[in-house]
Amino acid sequence: MEAWRPRTNGRPISLTLRSMHRQLSPQLLSYIPSFSSQLCRLELELNPLDYQYLRAKSVAFPVLRELAVCCYRPNDEDFAVIFKTAPALRTLRILTDPRPFLPFGQYPMLQSLELCDISVPALLDALAEFPRLAHLKASLGRPITVTGLESNISIAPNLESLVIGTYCGYPTPGDTLLDWLTLPNLRSLELHNNPQFDALSSFFTRSSCQLEHLALAIESKEDMQELPRIWLKTYSITTLEIYVEEHILEFMQTLTLQVHKHPDGFLQPVLLPHIKTLTVATWNLDFDYEMLFLYLRDSMNLERHPTRLESFHLKLTHDPTGNDRIFWLPDDQVLSEFERLVAEGLDIKITSPDDHLNWPDELNFEAEGKTFL
Repeated sequence: MEAWRPRTNGRPISLTLRSMHRQLSPQLLSYIPSFSSQLCRLELELNPLDYQYLRAKSVAFPVLRELAVCCYRPNDEDFAVIFKTAPALRTLRILTDPRPFLPFGQYPMLQSLELCDISVPALLDALAEFPRLAHLKASLGRPITVTGLESNISIAPNLESLVIGTYCGYPTPGDTLLDWLTLPNLRSLELHNNPQFDALSSFFTRSSCQLEHLALAIESKEDMQELPRIWLKTYSITTLEIYVEEHILEFMQTLTLQVHKHPDGFLQPVLLPHIKTLTVATWNLDFDYEMLFLYLRDSMNLERHPTRLESFHLKLTHDPTGNDRIFWLPDDQVLSEFERLVAEGLDIKITSPDDHLNWPDELNFEAEGKTFL
């Protein structure tokens, strides 16, 4: 670090310190307050006692734009004092456990926020503090009843992307948060927990947003049957990611609804007319490739679609039940049909937990290369 000091010479500094399981020396920690006026990016993964040391120094961070903080069982007051003055902050990531509330300072320029193990009421309070916020990623923790707020209030009207998951398996639906939000400028939505479709449908109706990217995790057959109703409210999406786990066959049946004909001989309306990229993730290998090819070819037909499907990714995942499964690629006949679609202009890839069972073969070489980096 001493050799690094002369090279700073008043320049912007990006600094990362990671040592959660043991304390750092005061000499090393002193670099943070010493260069606080130059730090533009700071990532800390420290022992709680290290944060107490920084709190005692209490300095301002006038040019800090990116901050990531990680700590197990932190003292919230430490963070409140250390990072109270950071007026230029644009990106904030708080990865702590547990995280009951946000005692941080005011960040008028904040645009991107990531939170871990936070309740819905605490998250709503945080959103109210950051009027410029455009990107939010949150893992919701223990369920807490939301009270004292006006229903359907637009707490983050400028939000463009929202990613919601659950922390450590807590059964908190992301829709609990959506019930309290109206997001007219939302362009990207990812729900990495099983959504409640009535709440999701109401959210889309209320927000009237022109969504471009949608990612959903679906766990039951009943929910799979609700997908067409959601797609009718998200006709503008160009990128769709679906994590279907077990019920891949039901999902394929839902996709091919638009290919089948009415009794009067006319084709069904196109559900996703602007779709360009489709990703399907599943651990169930009972895949109906005939249905898949039917949908892919229909989605490439410009006479039926204003936008042609450009990319398809089949992502084979680990079984969440813990059962060991042997993954294998489709047979040669199926791969030959994939090759014909590629020749017609569709970008296709198949990936699996085993890096050596990807298609096309170039992906296996890429995986091997990553192993040695």
